[in-house]
Amino acid sequence: MRTVEVLPQVQDAAAQALPGLIASGEAPFVVRGLVREWPLVAAGLASAQEARSYLSAHARAVDLPYSVAAPDQGGKLFYDAQMAVNFQMASGRLPDVLARFDAAGDQPTVYLGSIDIHRYFDGLHQANHVPAVPDDALASIWIGNATRI
Repeated sequence: MRTVEVLPQVQDAAAQALPGLIASGEAPFVVRGLVREWPLVAAGLASAQEARSYLSAHARAVDLPYSVAAPDQGGKLFYDAQMAVNFQMASGRLPDVLARFDAAGDQPTVYLGSIDIHRYFDGLHQANHVPAVPDDALASIWIGNATRI
C-alpha cells in the first residue's frame, strides 16, 4: 500500500501573511481560505450559473481553446484503446462554450484547461489575485463540467 504524506495546513490565512509563510517554510503547505473573498469564489458559492455569468462578463470577445468528449466517455479525457485521444479540440467564445453546460440530456464533457487569464479575460486577474504574487506571473484557470483528467 502506498503511503500518502499529509501536507501541513494553514487555516484562513490572509493574503498579506503569505510572503512570511513562504519565507518561513521549508516544505509545501496548504493554505485554506486564502481566496475566500474573491468575487469569482463568491459567484461560485452562489451557484454554477453565477460563476459562469461572472466569467462571461470578464471574457474578451475572442475564441479560446477547449476540449470536448462524447457523453459515453464519462467525463474522462484520455486515450482510447488505439492510443488516440478520446476527445476533440475546438475553439469558441466563452459565453457560447459555457452555454453548453446548461444543455439538457446527455451532455458532452467540455473542458477548458490552463486558460491564460491575462490573454482571455479583462479585469478578472485584477479582481481575483493574491497581492503577494507578481502581476506578471502566469495566471491560469481551468473550467469544465464533470471532468476526469
